[in-house]
Amino acid sequence: MIARSELCRIGVFLKTHGVKGELNAVVDVPDSVLEGLRCIFVEIEGLMVPFFIGTLRPRGPHSELIGLDGVDSEPEAREFAGKEIYALANEVGTGDDDDDADGFYLSDLEGFTAVADGREIGKVTDFDDSTANVLMYVEDLDGSRTAIPVADEFFSNVDAENKIIYLTLPEGLLDI
Repeated sequence: MIARSELCRIGVFLKTHGVKGELNAVVDVPDSVLEGLRCIFVEIEGLMVPFFIGTLRPRGPHSELIGLDGVDSEPEAREFAGKEIYALANEVGTGDDDDDADGFYLSDLEGFTAVADGREIGKVTDFDDSTANVLMYVEDLDGSRTAIPVADEFFSNVDAENKIIYLTLPEGLLDI
């Protein structure tokens, strides 16, 4: 049995994708690390259960579509929605001597200016990944906060050099 101290959290399954058992996941490690893992772990009924990654494909700058071996349908995949993903810490590494320096994580976006439809809407203050739908909080000059879902289709561009996130939001989202 694997001790929790041997594992590190590397992401979270958000929701199912399609009918063949794939899951949309936000991961905090580069694709190269994810591809090199022998397996990932998910807590089920208090136990850390290993799963082999069957398929892996990028969904956007911060998410992946992951198919687990033996999970072949949307109802089976639904059981994983909202669950955290773990890996053996010694397989992930510390990031000091590998390619993680070029990795880009959601937390790196804190402090960025959010621009929607050509107008500045505020600064990114934090993220909430406690539910299946990850939220980005943007605070305007008046101090009011707006929650924006972290969905690939909402992110037009991320200008890391100038610390600007360009968003294309559905009409009315900022009015909620």
